[in-house]
Amino acid sequence: MLRVLVARLAFTGAGSLRVRVLFLLISWVVLTLSRPNPADAQSFEGAKDALQRAGLNPAGGGATKKDSVREGVVVVYNDNGSKETFQVTLVRNGDRRAQHIILKMPDGRIWDGRGDHLSAAGRRALDFLETQFMQGTERLLDAPARNALIRDDGANTEGRALTVREKDGATAQYIVDPATLNVRRFDFHRGQAGGDGGIVQDAVEAYTFSDFRDAGGNLVPYRVEHFRNGVRREELTITKVQQVVAARNTAPQR
Repeated sequence: MLRVLVARLAFTGAGSLRVRVLFLLISWVVLTLSRPNPADAQSFEGAKDALQRAGLNPAGGGATKKDSVREGVVVVYNDNGSKETFQVTLVRNGDRRAQHIILKMPDGRIWDGRGDHLSAAGRRALDFLETQFMQGTERLLDAPARNALIRDDGANTEGRALTVREKDGATAQYIVDPATLNVRRFDFHRGQAGGDGGIVQDAVEAYTFSDFRDAGGNLVPYRVEHFRNGVRREELTITKVQQVVAARNTAPQR
């Protein structure tokens, strides 16, 4: 590249020398940065092997499955500085890896399951509760079933970082506590959001899990928070957990 640059400069007039040098340097930088990194593409591997190497048990690997009932409070933070509070009960089926949400409105009514009966804050609370469950630990462990790939990004100050890449190219990063193997945080990009001064930017959604406590032999995060571009949007505080080993009737039905 340097020889080509010198050869071109030899035929350049003095008046346009700086312009041509700048143009050539910018072109070289753009071409360099636009080349794909082969090492990065090769660093992704099969999800099952990556999870097992990280000490995690992929879905269906024989882990003890437990049902639980979790009670708590969801706080929704509005853009105008106000906040709204909802009482919530989360009924989780450990065998089916499913969650049923019972949401109590600020006026005391129980949500009837109709989306048009929720306020804007109520819809945000519902989306938050669904996302922190569906996109969290369960989705990480289910990566092999989706034929997703995982890249081990190594350890940082929070834990071990694993990046999951779906078949459509979408990615999400998970931070796993190396001691307990619990997910402490996951983040992903979803659409766009207005930033400071009305500037449109990528919306980075981050969900954090903390205040882990023992509940029937499992560590449960008693605090879950959602941040968008660093700004707290919602939080869940668990107040009570009842957890039991799932008992399934496997006898054939008549």
